[in-house]
Amino acid sequence: MTIYHKHHIIPKHAGGTDDPSNIIQLTIEEHAEAHRQLYLKYGRWQDNLAWLGLSKNIGNDEIIKIKQIEGGKYISKKYPERASAGGKALWSKPGMREHLIQKRKEQSATGNNPMQGKKQKRVCCLFCKKETAFNTLRSNHKNCK
Repeated sequence: MTIYHKHHIIPKHAGGTDDPSNIIQLTIEEHAEAHRQLYLKYGRWQDNLAWLGLSKNIGNDEIIKIKQIEGGKYISKKYPERASAGGKALWSKPGMREHLIQKRKEQSATGNNPMQGKKQKRVCCLFCKKETAFNTLRSNHKNCK
């Protein structure tokens, strides 16, 4: 039995609608390939994520992480007032600014870097097969083909 997915010809993240003229039925493999082609043509992270997920190259946990990272970047670019609201609230608390500045000075003076000893997740680019840090995959390997 063949399983079909509904695919938006113009993806919703690119302004597409749920209008029946914008939806086609594709097999899972065809759906993955459609998003791969869209990613190669337009370079949108949402299409890359859909392609990687549909082709089973990444799991649900990684999909969620990428959505949070990339979605946060999208929100901060498109709606800077929303992205900075949390930071503004933190820094506006009485004494918090001084506390955070002092904490950073102490960490710098003692060499107590909170990221010290932590490892970045390493992944392999699907195109060039080079291993790279997960957070640099998109920028370093965007044009691999």
